[in-house]
Amino acid sequence: ASLPGSMMTLQQCFDLAEKQNLQLQAGRKMIEKAKIMEGSAWEVDKTEIAWGQNPASSGDTDNALSFSQGIDFPTVYTTRRKQLKAETQAERSRLGVTEQQLKLDIATAYYAMLYQTHRLRILQRQDSVLDRYCEVADKRYKAGEAKQLELLTAERLRNENHLEMANVKSEAENQQLLLMSLLNSDQPVLPAEHHLIAISNPMSADFSYQLTADAQYQQDRIQALAREVKCAKTGYAPSLSLTLRTQAQISSWDPYHIDRQRFTEGNFFGFEIGVGVPLF
Repeated sequence: ASLPGSMMTLQQCFDLAEKQNLQLQAGRKMIEKAKIMEGSAWEVDKTEIAWGQNPASSGDTDNALSFSQGIDFPTVYTTRRKQLKAETQAERSRLGVTEQQLKLDIATAYYAMLYQTHRLRILQRQDSVLDRYCEVADKRYKAGEAKQLELLTAERLRNENHLEMANVKSEAENQQLLLMSLLNSDQPVLPAEHHLIAISNPMSADFSYQLTADAQYQQDRIQALAREVKCAKTGYAPSLSLTLRTQAQISSWDPYHIDRQRFTEGNFFGFEIGVGVPLF
C-alpha cells in the first residue's frame, strides 16, 4: 500500500518550516530578547530621595530635602551598548546557522523518503509479476510440466519481495515522521517531485568556509566576546554622583521644646558632586 499524505515540493517544505518550525521560532524570540536588552545599556541607578531633620537646629542646611543620583562614566554606557548590539548580531547569525541546518535536514529526509517511495513502487510492480509467476508455476506443477522446486522457488521470491516491501515502507514512514517533526506539521507529507537530484559537494574547489553561515556566526560571536571584555574593563572607570539639597523644617516636630525659626532671608540650596575612583 502507498503512504498517505499530501504532495509537497521541497521548496514548499522549506516555506512551511519557515513558518512553523519551533527552532526557528525560538531563534527569532532570542533575537527579540537581545534587541530589547539593548535598552538596558542606558540603565542608571535609582534616584535616592532623603528628608533629614535635626531637632536641635533651625531650618538651615542640616534640615534638608535631598535628591541624589549616581551614574557611571559616560563611556561605560557606550561600551555596554556596543556589546549588546554585538550580542544581537550574534543571535541573528545563530538563527542563520539554524536555518541552514534545518534546510539540510529537511532536504535529507525529503529525498530519502522520495528514494524509498520509488523503491516501494518498483517492489509493488515486481510483486504483481511474482504473483503471476507463482500462478503459472502452480499450474505447471499441477499439470506435471514442472517440478515442485519451481513452485517453491517462485513462492520464496514472492515472500522475499513482500519482506523487502515491508522494510522499505517502514523506512519511508520513518523519514515521513522525521520530515513532519521538522515541519512541525501533523499532516503527513509526500514528495511531489519525481526525480532525485545530485547534491553539490561542499568541499569543491570554490568552497570557502568564511562565506558560510557558521563562519559568520563564529565571527560575530568572537566580536561579541571582545565587546564583553571591553565592557568589563570599563569597571575601572570612575563613577559620578550628584546630590541636590534644599532646606526643610518640620515645625510640628520639636521634641526638645527649642525655639527654632526658619531662616527667612532665602531658601538655602546646596549641591554635592562626587567621583568614585576604584582605588583597590
